[in-house]
Amino acid sequence: MKKSEIAKRKTLYEFPVDYLWEGLILEEDLFDRTGEVLLIPAGEEVTWKKLEQIVSFGGEDRYVMSGEKSYRVVMESRVVNPEDDQDLLEQNCGYTRLKDQVNRLLAYANKAREVPWDMAEDVAKDVMHTIQQQNMTVLLNCIDTPRPMDEQLQRHSLNVGLLNGIVAESLGMHPHEVYELIIAGTLHDVGKTMIPDSILNAPRKLTAEEFEIVKRHAVYSYELLGDDVNDRIKEAVLYHHERSDGSGYPDGLQDDIPLFARITAVTDVYDALVNKRVYKAARVPFDVLDGLRDGLNQGLDEKVLTVFIHYMARYLREKNVRMTDGSVGEVFFVPPNDLSHPVIKIGEDIRQTDDYWQCIKVIS
Repeated sequence: MKKSEIAKRKTLYEFPVDYLWEGLILEEDLFDRTGEVLLIPAGEEVTWKKLEQIVSFGGEDRYVMSGEKSYRVVMESRVVNPEDDQDLLEQNCGYTRLKDQVNRLLAYANKAREVPWDMAEDVAKDVMHTIQQQNMTVLLNCIDTPRPMDEQLQRHSLNVGLLNGIVAESLGMHPHEVYELIIAGTLHDVGKTMIPDSILNAPRKLTAEEFEIVKRHAVYSYELLGDDVNDRIKEAVLYHHERSDGSGYPDGLQDDIPLFARITAVTDVYDALVNKRVYKAARVPFDVLDGLRDGLNQGLDEKVLTVFIHYMARYLREKNVRMTDGSVGEVFFVPPNDLSHPVIKIGEDIRQTDDYWQCIKVIS
């Protein structure tokens, strides 16, 4: 952050810092609300880290300023951007209610050191009903929306439960198996309530010692379930970090990983990658799916992964996306062999993304 004389020589327009997004490149300098402090020079990419620095620097003042051209780019993107109504969308489709239920479930488990099974079953029934009744595009939009830092665990738990249910139905599994997989997904990380927040929310990569502590959450989750829970649910919770190449934990399994654990492993990895964490920014679904397909996470079940990628690629068709130049287009086609470079339609223009013109956010 440094002072600049540039701001004094031109008219600046103010707007909330929340209107900026990762990947945006403004043609004009970005200043704080006083117009005195240069925050991001013209032509420099806006990153998640820079946005955090701006918010921290500004404190309660969340406004920034830039020239007219940049102001228009930012404000016009808001006009066509339905993400403004994200909270309303989550309320209307039932996601907010489910999230609150999961939050209460995790809070109880943390306090009582056991999972309240009646609450867990109620959540699973409501999730299953929501999957059956709601538009999948709306639900997946909620899942792919970056979460506030203080909601990471409950949203991740709910998202994996929802994704487990969607994958199970796509695989043609029995309704009771779908129900059990939803429970397993929702509770797969309940043991993280026993990990110190100072480690879970560390704003950096964990040390080797800290990572060993975090790895205990799988066993903690298993223990919190108690003795009267279905073995398939317990195995999914205990083994969702196992990999077929033997690189996983807690037991280094290879060929004996239960199906429920293999499904939960895929949905857990996807949700973790598509949403930002304390020390790592979010990634767009196209890049995540492409990485999964190309073996970014070796040891995931190939059949489950294929079904999941096919379903998600189909869901992304006709979605509105924000591009690196600030424009908003519609996903026209997702090439199965090049998932990270979808074909985008803007008006009558249809073109494939490349390394310079990319999708940076799915917005509806």
